[in-house]
Amino acid sequence: MKTLYTLIFLIFFGSNVFSQSYDFSYTTGNYANLEGATDLTNGNAWTSLDFVIPIGFDFEFYGESFNTMHIRSYIHFDDGDMYFINQFYSGSFVDRGDSPVSYLLEGSAGNRILKIEWQNMGFSGELNSLGTTDDFINSQLWLYETTNNIELRIGPSSIIHPDESYIGWGGPWIGICHAFSFNPADVESISLEGDPANPDIIYNDNNFSTFLTGTPADGIIYKFCYNANAVNQTFLDTGVDIFPNPSSGIVNIKTRNRNTAIDQIKIFDSKGLLLEIIPILKQSIDKVTEVNLSGFPAGIYFFQIINQKRVEYKKLILK
Repeated sequence: MKTLYTLIFLIFFGSNVFSQSYDFSYTTGNYANLEGATDLTNGNAWTSLDFVIPIGFDFEFYGESFNTMHIRSYIHFDDGDMYFINQFYSGSFVDRGDSPVSYLLEGSAGNRILKIEWQNMGFSGELNSLGTTDDFINSQLWLYETTNNIELRIGPSSIIHPDESYIGWGGPWIGICHAFSFNPADVESISLEGDPANPDIIYNDNNFSTFLTGTPADGIIYKFCYNANAVNQTFLDTGVDIFPNPSSGIVNIKTRNRNTAIDQIKIFDSKGLLLEIIPILKQSIDKVTEVNLSGFPAGIYFFQIINQKRVEYKKLILK
């Protein structure tokens, strides 16, 4: 089973709107430990993880290019810890006596994959609360050259003390994030919530309070596919109004600039799922296009208006 969502990240700074787009999907596959990988722990016991490794190629993440990364219980790309990926976060990992961290670069130039593995990791929450390290998780992070795609792969696990290992969260924090500053309002992110086998997608969780409700099964793969075109778009007023708002079902789209050319309008629900694409080639001033949303449930919707490489978002409340 495979599910695909198109996610639009909206962050508001005053009257400006910025967008970042990834495609999220999840599937299953066989999990296998890395062979021939470089063991960063050198087979030794460790008390904390903090390694810097070369990526092996230029990797673009949220519009910035990186060639090195920091590996801890999660990974981050910059010294300021503003660009990071939580492949399976529930506090710090701890060594269970045989818990190596390793990495492997595979493939030829242009098609390389950096693979990072956290093997047999214990949980600091269990250790601090119970003095034991019974619970464990195996996980990998794959970064793809050229496409800049990300895969989070979950391996075998055993969680018998969920309250302690997940420090009261119910499950791990899994997702990707760019924090513009240490202000919680300045966050651009995707995180997963709810059933690990069928997660809800939450964007811009600026309180970092989004968690899965259990442990993802062995073999599940969470994919974040990068859309570079969305990063490079300019976000300006397209001269389009949408009304009435709130609406009972009929929505009018009206241009207020003469000879406004609209390439396309996309409608998304509050989780970022693409619902409908409306092609509109050209409209003269005061021309109104009617869209019928009466078949959709009440809630919050977003209109993405694309006009000559300009993009604007309109929020609509459907009663």
